Formats: sequence, C-alpha cells, structure tokens
Amino acid sequence: MSTKTLSASLETGLYQRTRKVARQEGRKQSALVAEALSLYTGLPPDLRQLIRDLGLPSSPSVAEQLATRLRSAVIELRWQRLQEQIRDAMDPAVRARFEAMTAQENDSLAEEAVRSTRATK
Repeated sequence: MSTKTLSASLETGLYQRTRKVARQEGRKQSALVAEALSLYTGLPPDLRQLIRDLGLPSSPSVAEQLATRLRSAVIELRWQRLQEQIRDAMDPAVRARFEAMTAQENDSLAEEAVRSTRATK
C-alpha cells in the first residue's frame, strides 16, 4: 500500500496522551495517529460536526458519557454482525427452524447453552 507522510503539531497534552496510548498498545505513534485520522475521516460530515460541537477536549464528563454510549452501540453492532455470520453459515433447514423460534424459545435456548457451558467447567 502506498503511503504519504503528514506532519502535524500537537499540543503537549495531546502528544503525551498519544505517546502513552501507543506505548500501551505496543504501536508507533504515527500508526496510532494514522488510525485516528482514518476513523475520523470515515465518519459522515454531520457526525464529525456533532462531535466537534460537544467540545470533548474541554468536557471530560461529556467525553465519558459519549464513550459509554459508543461502547454500547459498538457491542450491539458486533452482536448483529455475529448473528448475520451465524445465519449465513447455517444449513438452510436449520436456519429456517431457528428463525421461526419465538423470543421466549431463543431465551430458553440461550439459558440452556449457558447452563451446559458452566456444567463443563
């Protein structure tokens, strides 16, 4: 993959946080910054504006609230994708039976799976 070099000036606090996170993740600062830019520029313009409007650098409590909600949204999205992958990998006959199950039947099946897993430990 072809790359280009970008130079950026960071205020001391942001530089130190970037350095700390890179060290924690065993990565280079440049890789961390590149990923951050990729994530940011991948967002729709309206969402980038909404995030800027929150003033996160000067509002730690707002940043924590946003982080909590983002974690929940990411977990929900991961769960939906996992369910899609499971459905796609299933035998069509089994998938049809599974999709015909009620929510109560799904809950019972999940509870039984948890009980079975716990019993084997």
